[in-house]
Amino acid sequence: MGFYDLRCALTGLSLRGQTCDTVLLRRREGRPQPIWGTIRGPYNRLGSIDDPPRHAAELAHLREAIERHVLSGRWVERGDTVSAADPFFERFEPSRHVVQLDGDELSVRLVHHRIVQHLEREHAAPTASSEALFARVFARIEPFAPYAPLDLDAGLRRLEAIRAWLGARPFLPVRMPEQHTDDDVARSIRDAKKRAPALREAIEEAETQDY
Repeated sequence: MGFYDLRCALTGLSLRGQTCDTVLLRRREGRPQPIWGTIRGPYNRLGSIDDPPRHAAELAHLREAIERHVLSGRWVERGDTVSAADPFFERFEPSRHVVQLDGDELSVRLVHHRIVQHLEREHAAPTASSEALFARVFARIEPFAPYAPLDLDAGLRRLEAIRAWLGARPFLPVRMPEQHTDDDVARSIRDAKKRAPALREAIEEAETQDY
């Protein structure tokens, strides 16, 4: 397919050349539920992000957990073979792979990092201790236990901010892969302002600082 561009799952902003946060989802009872903290990195124009070096220990931990679940039969992947050298999140690229945990489909959505930063300011609970935060999300991220000595605080706080914003709102529908021109990018910014007026400040911040 070659290079292609995706859009922010909350606003529709083009992710061409942008930094974004991954949201790993597990579909349960017909609704996708986040099951891991966000990991931030540059969109690689191949449907995911390249593995950020600062998250190396966290990604190694996730790969080890997957290996355990594959051996136990809980984790099933069908489609193109993913090697250890491939970016971690490439395995969730839906045109190439189907991934299931205990029969539930897994997927990844990408959110522009400026949107996540805005949601952290507006919706996060900064007074919550790391222990309280961990207790609140434990049931959802349990498939990837144990966690020590990982520092999951920042990613989980970002994830909770996204969840607080979504509430009853769904993620935007997944669009077919596209190659975005400069005009496409500009159009995505205009459309995002109309689609998500509550996030206009963050969209304008991305427009002036990132595009």
